[in-house]
Amino acid sequence: MNSIIVGFGRVIYSIVIFLLTVYCSRFFSIDFYINFREFILYFLMGINISAIPATNSIYFFRNRDYRNLSHIYFFSFMFQSISFLLLFIFSRSFIIPFSFIVSTGSIFFLVLESISLSRRNPFISLILNFFESLSYFIPVVLVKIFKMNEYYFFYYLIFLTFIKIIFYYIVAVILNKGKKNYDFKEMVKFTTPLYLTGILGSISKQIDKFIVSLFYYGKSFADYSTGTFEIPLIARFFSGVFHERADIIKEMIEKDEKISLKENFFKLLKYSFMVLGIITILFFINAKDIMGFLFSKTYENSYKYFMVYLTVLPLRNIPFGFLLSLKGNTFKLFFISSFDSFLTLFLSLFFAKVFNTFFVSFSFVIATVVSVFITIYFIRDIFPSEKFIKRYILVLSFLAISIAFINRFDHILLTFVLIVGYILSDIIFFWR
Repeated sequence: MNSIIVGFGRVIYSIVIFLLTVYCSRFFSIDFYINFREFILYFLMGINISAIPATNSIYFFRNRDYRNLSHIYFFSFMFQSISFLLLFIFSRSFIIPFSFIVSTGSIFFLVLESISLSRRNPFISLILNFFESLSYFIPVVLVKIFKMNEYYFFYYLIFLTFIKIIFYYIVAVILNKGKKNYDFKEMVKFTTPLYLTGILGSISKQIDKFIVSLFYYGKSFADYSTGTFEIPLIARFFSGVFHERADIIKEMIEKDEKISLKENFFKLLKYSFMVLGIITILFFINAKDIMGFLFSKTYENSYKYFMVYLTVLPLRNIPFGFLLSLKGNTFKLFFISSFDSFLTLFLSLFFAKVFNTFFVSFSFVIATVVSVFITIYFIRDIFPSEKFIKRYILVLSFLAISIAFINRFDHILLTFVLIVGYILSDIIFFWR
């Protein structure tokens, strides 16, 4: 029940951020929307660079005292500052300072949420996610009420971010009641690969959009960045479920209860993977209608990129890197991220120069599949890797079948037939 509460809280946050994007695409100018998408691009890079590594440190160093918490803030801000300085030198975008401040606020938010989960307080996590998501919509409301220039959205957001940083910091100090003082060198050894992985992870997840912004700026970038997103609630929900149970998972790993852990993951996958498969097939077949409905006809061409990104949606129900970090293998995680980033960058540049934006979207998908398969190889002792891969291949098979019939049959009928076929196939092959 606690895991569901945490997952639901993260779903609220993801939906609100997603709806904010939809709102800006419909009611603000194309010029502002392009800058807004660029803001989101750098904002998400900032979260991957520092906020996510910080939370992994919280879960690994349990019962830490305040000095260790201060070290985590220090590491996060240092890597965040260096990364954004390099970004600004490279691109000179006026959006980067806004993204830096807001993503820094997210560090304090996610660290506080992680502390609440490590203290087994899921309701605090739920309230925090609601409060954080609401703070992103308040600037939009203020701009509309006072009929101000739409770019005032960023200034209101910065003002609220400073208030949130102070609030989150005070509450984190109150909730952090640990007594164990971990050695500074031990924390550096564990966290440095995580932050380097965060930098590489931000590159691998956002570099295709960044490359498109350099080669195809303007409406093409707006279409691409609109379509190349993962269904927000999926990854956030399952990450919440796993983060809430981080202490239990780490304890079972330390006790060498790997067989029991693998069985628990299999039970979770038995139902969750089927749900993800159904969602993937449903959205894949109806991608054009969905994107036209959400973002208006102005950005309806983004559905092509959306379909490509949907092919990795079934891989998002397990935070594989998080599980590898709980095993203490942060250096392996770093090397996997290095390879992932290099592959994404190489393919993005190659496809952008030789082909077009549609092919660039495949760079993220290819790199994601390869890195996920490598990661699950290293956690195969605690995770049913072979069955997971086979079930993923089954989903891809139904997506491939749908491509041949999308333009020939009614989408409702095609969706029904393929989903029923997928459900029966999944039960026959994997539920015995």
